Amino acid sequence: MAWRPSPKATAASAATAAGAHTPAVLLTHGPIDQQLGKIAGLPSVDERRKGFRLLVAVLAVTDERRRERFCSGGCGHWWHNLSIAGA
Repeated sequence: MAWRPSPKATAASAATAAGAHTPAVLLTHGPIDQQLGKIAGLPSVDERRKGFRLLVAVLAVTDERRRERFCSGGCGHWWHNLSIAGA
């Protein structure tokens, strides 16, 4: 089964990455591996940029939800404890 962002996560992400209409529509239709190729192949640099921003926003929304669900009581994931360089 191929991973696919939920419609709710895609909608929340699309709202965050305002103006990413074409990539948002592509992301919600069909298997993610095919849609990522279509987003990467969009003819306009601006559309590809919007697609990248949308994908980062989808990652942020889904990661936040995953953390709430699986890591709320604490976890041992090393990447949750990264320090900010120079801080």
